[in-house]
Parts: sequence; structure tokens; C-alpha cells
Amino acid sequence: MSTALELYELLKPKLGEAEARALIRYMEDNVQQRAATKQDLERAQAATNEKIEQVRAELHEKIEQVRAELHEKIERVRAELHEKIEQVRTELHEKIERVRTELLGEIHRLEVKLEATKFDLIKWMFIFWATSFGGIATIFFYMLRFLPGH
Repeated sequence: MSTALELYELLKPKLGEAEARALIRYMEDNVQQRAATKQDLERAQAATNEKIEQVRAELHEKIEQVRAELHEKIERVRAELHEKIEQVRTELHEKIERVRTELLGEIHRLEVKLEATKFDLIKWMFIFWATSFGGIATIFFYMLRFLPGH
């Protein structure tokens, strides 16, 4: 305040007592107002920083919550996929077994048919050779009969 008093004493002779006092009062009010404004700004900045920290904490919490939900969903989908894979695997094994059974039946049927064909072939071969032998024997018999000297 001693500075304000010195300033007042210097301005009083040039401006007059009332004007010097008004100027000093104006300057003091302005300084107080600026100090209040600075304090208000500091308070506002502190409040803003606090709000930022609060929002940061809320966002961090929300991110962790979403992460947990996604992890849970991923695990659920993984379990569902494993279940579906096992179901498809079982169905494929059943289908493979059905096809295997059908193929074995078809192979057996073809083996029976092949045996029947083989039997028919042997039967006809025997008939062919028997008739051929008979024909050759007949020709041989007639040849012997008509040969001179018999």
C-alpha cells in the first residue's frame, strides 16, 4: 500500500485530490478484479482438469467394461463354433460310415455277380471243349475208318 500512497502523493498536485483518489481507487479495483479473474481462471482450470480426470476415469472404466463384454462374446462364439465343428464332424463320420456300408454292399453284390459269371464261363468252356473233343474224336474216328489198311 505504500506504493499506492506514494503514487497518490505524486498525482495529487497535478490532478487534484479527488481525481488522484479516484484514479488510485480505479487502479486498486482493477487490480483486484484482475486478481479475482485470475483466481476464477485458476478455479475454472482446476475444475476443468478435475472434469477431464473424471471423464478419463469414466472412459477407462467403459473401455474395460466393453473389453470384458467383447472377451465374453468371443468366448461364447468360440464355444458355439467348437460345438458346431463337433456336430459337423459327427455328421461327416456318420455319412462316411453310411457310404462305407453302401460300398461294402455293392462290392459284395459285384463279387457274387463275378462268381456267377465265372461259373457260367467255366460251364461254357467245358461245353465248348467237350463238343470240340467230340468233334475231333469223330473226325479222327472217320479218318481211321477210311484209311487204307484198317
